[in-house]
Amino acid sequence: MAYSQKLKSDVKCIVNEIVRKWDSTEIYIPFSADLAIEYMLYFMEGKKIFSCDDNPLANLMGTFYSGKKIHVALKQELEKEYDWLLPYMKSDTDKLATAMIVHSMAMYVKDEGKHPYYERMAEAYRKQWSDLHKTTKAKIEKRRQFLEEYHVGNPLEWLQNAPENIGVVLHADAPINRKRALRSSRNLTKIFDISTEPSFKYSDDLLADVAVETMNKREWAIVSPDMILGDGMDELIVGKIKSTNRAYTSYVYANSDQRRIVTPRQGIGRAKYTCLGLGDEVGNEMTIAVLSSKMFRMLRSKYMNEGIRPGSASLSVGVFVDGLLVGVFAFSVNEFVTHDKNVETPVIYMLSDFPVEPTDYGRLAKLVLYAALSRESQLLVERLTRRRVRTVNTTALSENPVSMKYRGLFKLYNREKFDVTKESWAKELDRSNAYYDRPYELQYAAPIGQWTLQEGLELWKQRYGQKGGKKEGD
Repeated sequence: MAYSQKLKSDVKCIVNEIVRKWDSTEIYIPFSADLAIEYMLYFMEGKKIFSCDDNPLANLMGTFYSGKKIHVALKQELEKEYDWLLPYMKSDTDKLATAMIVHSMAMYVKDEGKHPYYERMAEAYRKQWSDLHKTTKAKIEKRRQFLEEYHVGNPLEWLQNAPENIGVVLHADAPINRKRALRSSRNLTKIFDISTEPSFKYSDDLLADVAVETMNKREWAIVSPDMILGDGMDELIVGKIKSTNRAYTSYVYANSDQRRIVTPRQGIGRAKYTCLGLGDEVGNEMTIAVLSSKMFRMLRSKYMNEGIRPGSASLSVGVFVDGLLVGVFAFSVNEFVTHDKNVETPVIYMLSDFPVEPTDYGRLAKLVLYAALSRESQLLVERLTRRRVRTVNTTALSENPVSMKYRGLFKLYNREKFDVTKESWAKELDRSNAYYDRPYELQYAAPIGQWTLQEGLELWKQRYGQKGGKKEGD
């Protein structure tokens, strides 16, 4: 896609409810991006959808879904290098599918030739191109024409020239997200003769001007990840959506009387494991087991530092010794996780790791890390990601320049001074939360698959298995 606006389902429901009550039959959507809003509103009876943007892939999609011919051709100087794409560029549907796949593989193409991992990923795309193209083309063909008109150009000028008696839905996304999208789309213009560079620079000022122009129309709604209209405009907020504890609050502004609010609600499971406790000895056989999301959330709420905002895990795993639960670790699959150039890729991010408590062992957290770095853990991760995984990395906020929990097993590859007041994601954070007032942000990494679970248990007993000692915490 051009870039995913990633509208939450609750946001879509609120916008849908608002627009259905409008008298306006012509709905204008500036900054169309992935056409998500347009496609959602298309199914409303009696509504005609108009869209505008100036992003290379968005232009192709918008032109195609408005029933017009698209122009996609290999650049003349690259025809020999990319001639293998020509059989997949016969019809307009073929061309759009090809452009969408090239866009999705852009993160690997940009580093092709510089790193073996990115070379392999790009080559994998080429080997599977036929199947990818067939699947993408089928998805495109399922959607019939749903745009009345698509305009390539500046959305502000487009709205200024639009009639007054229309409805407007604006997704006021952050400029940094738009800039990332533009960088990815430029990979298309390196290979294909598609269009010129965008005719405008997306900025906070432009977004504010478009928001004002939107509010000048007969009926309007603005979706924003922030309170972009500023103080004194609270009466225009008709929706507040915070679907998870770590998610930003999204706001819906509109000249509407309805009010909606969505707050986080996470289900938890019932405890069904016996945990290591005071007086219990760590046994002789270590195993791991995948946990359900509800069970992970229950254990995290019970044992992890309550100051840490919970994230969404892709894989959560319980660590057992002789059948007793001793801790939990969880991974998150994130293609765009950052890491040091010396860290061997592919990488999996460890979102969470914690031991049960209270116990007689101050360094039980180290045993959880031994399990997370085991070969058995590596097999679970590779089954999840469907590719090789070489390294685990994680982040720790610490009162000290090093984290005693990770020291000895993980390598510190980045240390930065941390000031939570300067972090954009922390604007909604409770300032009484002492965990995020720690002065150091530490990045750690370690090879995965270094030992078996049984070998890891023996190593832990030799080095850290004595009772007592200060707990090594978060």
